[in-house]
Amino acid sequence: MEWTHSDYIECNIGISIGLILIILCLVFSIFHTSNEGKGFVNQRIIGVDPPELEKGVKTKNAQEPLGCSDCKCTRNGWIAFLFCLLGAMTLSITAILLFQGCILSNARVVPDGDCPEFEMDCFIFNDTTSLSSPINQSASFHCFPNNKTQFPSNSQDVIGWCYGWIIRFQSTKSVLDQLGVCTGLIGLFTTILAIIVYLGKCIKNVVLCTILIVSCLGACVILPVFKWSYAPLSYSVFVLGITLGIFGMILYSISPESEEEKEQKNMLDENQPDTSATPISNSSRPVNKTTSRNIQSLSRGSSKVAPA
Repeated sequence: MEWTHSDYIECNIGISIGLILIILCLVFSIFHTSNEGKGFVNQRIIGVDPPELEKGVKTKNAQEPLGCSDCKCTRNGWIAFLFCLLGAMTLSITAILLFQGCILSNARVVPDGDCPEFEMDCFIFNDTTSLSSPINQSASFHCFPNNKTQFPSNSQDVIGWCYGWIIRFQSTKSVLDQLGVCTGLIGLFTTILAIIVYLGKCIKNVVLCTILIVSCLGACVILPVFKWSYAPLSYSVFVLGITLGIFGMILYSISPESEEEKEQKNMLDENQPDTSATPISNSSRPVNKTTSRNIQSLSRGSSKVAPA
């Protein structure tokens, strides 16, 4: 049975969403089961421990801090939830990358271009239409490795998108190569997350997160406009990048001030003149001249050294 474009799209999107839901449920259940589960998610999946935020609110008498119901527990709860979400999303993208790299692959091709490295069914799209509706639901041509694409000779301003079940072509080397790509992707996002956590309440963190959010949003707009990619994996990666940026913004907003910032503020407050002090009046009581002369004479007398 020949696969149509709708069949490939339904399998690609359906299996990808299924993998995401399964991994989300699995990671959240492990994370909230025990402290060992939290440690496993933070250390093995994310690779970064969540920051512990200091208490920022005290009781009315300003002597004892509030209990676990204060802002510290609320902040740390949000941090823990976002860390769990980031770990689940990273693992989901890794699973989708393995699925699309080893089981059901897709690739964009152009006229007179090289075919993908695996045998695939290719569908032609007009450049003025979206990639959701090809010219024909059935494959326009079959692409074989080391061959050129076979677009119709009279076609203009067209592109092709190829799909194929490549699991039968996989070898140990190809699976390991794909695992290496997944490891590199996880390492990239782990490094970005570590930088965000390290910066914390720093203006550099805001700049980095803003660049990350704007870049990912721009890529999500540019890809469909220029018809470069409609693959769910691409948008999943950009969504993860946006989530990292949002996490950094939240971390910046809820993080307490560092000790250095507190000391600098205290020093500025101490150096500021006290305008509330009562000025000395010029009509104050004059000093008694006789008393002043007696004090000076006593001072000179006390400075003499007694003979031995």
